[in-house]
Amino acid sequence: KKISEEKAKQFYEFCVLTNAKGVFMSWYLLAHCYLQGFGTEKNFSKGIRILEDEGNKGNEIAIHSLARRFFPKGFDSLADANTARDPTPEDYDKSLYWSGKGAEKGLLSQKLTYGIVSLLKEKSKTLQNSTAPGRLSHQAFTYLVEVANSDFSEAPEAQFLLGRVYYRDWK
Repeated sequence: KKISEEKAKQFYEFCVLTNAKGVFMSWYLLAHCYLQGFGTEKNFSKGIRILEDEGNKGNEIAIHSLARRFFPKGFDSLADANTARDPTPEDYDKSLYWSGKGAEKGLLSQKLTYGIVSLLKEKSKTLQNSTAPGRLSHQAFTYLVEVANSDFSEAPEAQFLLGRVYYRDWK
C-alpha cells in the first residue's frame, strides 16, 4: 500500500524532531528520508552526510549502510536498488573505505564486502586497461580467508571467491 504524501511529510517531520532530540536511530530514518525523497525532496548528499557523521563516530549500522550504499551494481542483493548504477573508481574507494572501517571493528559482513569490492575493483581495472589481472591486496585476501573459515552465514560465498582467486592466480 502506497503512503500518502501527507503521511510521508509527517513522518519526515517526525524524523527531524526526534533526530534533534537525539532519539536512538532517528538519524538513520532521517538519512533515508533524504536518500529516497520520502516526505521531503530527495537530497543524496544530505542523506550521505548524515550517515557519514554517524559512521565517523563508529556507528556500525551507519558503516554497514555506507559500505553497501556504494557497493557496485551487479551484486543487487547488496547494492541499494535505488542507487545501483555502474560503479565509478570513487564508488569502489568509498565502499572499501567504509567496509574497511567495519572490518577493523571485526564485522565479518564488512570483511566479506571488502573482499568482494577489492575483487570487483581489480576486475574493473583489468577490463578498462585490457591488462593482465592485478593481485588481490593482502588485506582483502586475509579478510576473505577469515570469513571463509568462520561460522558466518556468508562463509560459502567467501569460500567460492577464494577459489576464484586461486584459480585466476590473483593472490
